[in-house]
Amino acid sequence: PPRLVAPPRLVAPPRLVAPRRAYAPRMTATDVSEAAASAAIPASTNVFCNRALNLGGIQAVGFDMDYTLAEYVPETFDLLAYDGAIEKLVNTMGYPAAVLDLVYDPHAYMRGLVIDKKRGNLLKLDRHKYVKVAYHGLKRMTPEERKAIYATSFETAPAFTPPDFSTIDTAFLLVDACLFCQLVSYKDDHPDEVTKSYEQIYRDVRRAVDLCHCDGETQPRCSRDIAEAELESAAARRHQGRALAILSLRRPLTFGSCGVKASSRTQS
Repeated sequence: PPRLVAPPRLVAPPRLVAPRRAYAPRMTATDVSEAAASAAIPASTNVFCNRALNLGGIQAVGFDMDYTLAEYVPETFDLLAYDGAIEKLVNTMGYPAAVLDLVYDPHAYMRGLVIDKKRGNLLKLDRHKYVKVAYHGLKRMTPEERKAIYATSFETAPAFTPPDFSTIDTAFLLVDACLFCQLVSYKDDHPDEVTKSYEQIYRDVRRAVDLCHCDGETQPRCSRDIAEAELESAAARRHQGRALAILSLRRPLTFGSCGVKASSRTQS
């Protein structure tokens, strides 16, 4: 009888597997602290990054001056811009003299807030752009008032982008937020004295504060009191053997030079 032979087995070719890449173990917060403590450079003066960068071909590293090379004291530096702004609002933009009695609050506002120019509101959003807290001027809005204006659904929520909204994304705009909210409440309490719209009030505040930084009005005062207006400067690390070059674009050279010198004195 014929011999029964089993069909040959189909064997798959061997699979080529790339060798596993060896990863360095993750550094914990304790590891970072211990490494910084053992380094020659204090941890407070180090620059930390989350990716490798070959600095072999880098000849220069640049830093901004305001709040980077020079860290200003808000209670002192921002007050210069605030006082100068209310003077311009009263003397050149027609606001009542009572505005001069307003007082700057350096701790009431923070970066990341959003200004609703048309409604005179200040908003705190979460990462999904949901309005969690809202103020109309200096008055906190109730949840019912807030939800009646700003939709709760994602499909109908506003984009919170210009021109109707402005984000407080720099420390310099904290003065704008404080002064804008104060003037909104003043307008609501004295509608006969301030007849401008909320949007026009915002434009006036932005222009007045910007003029204080650009026309040199606050810079001579800041140069005189620079030791009070600044805390420290990264440019003072000259003892680490690095050359220092200052490039001034919008600030007078005397202002920048004075700021760096004062910061160096603070570090010594």
